[in-house]
Amino acid sequence: MECEDIINKKFNRSFIGYDIGQVDAFLDELYSEMQALKAELEMLRAARQMNSDSKPKHGPEENSKTADEQ
Repeated sequence: MECEDIINKKFNRSFIGYDIGQVDAFLDELYSEMQALKAELEMLRAARQMNSDSKPKHGPEENSKTADEQ
């Protein structure tokens, strides 16, 4: 689901139904929260990628040292 799906969602109107203003306010709040969460997720993914790119790469010979050699 995308943020725009929330804003563009339409509901049928009925005589005995939900208050349209309350539904719209809730959808606006949900949209804002979902946008914030997606932005945070992208930021965390970028940070993880930068972190994994900056880690030194060790070959098999580095990993095979004994405790005495370290």
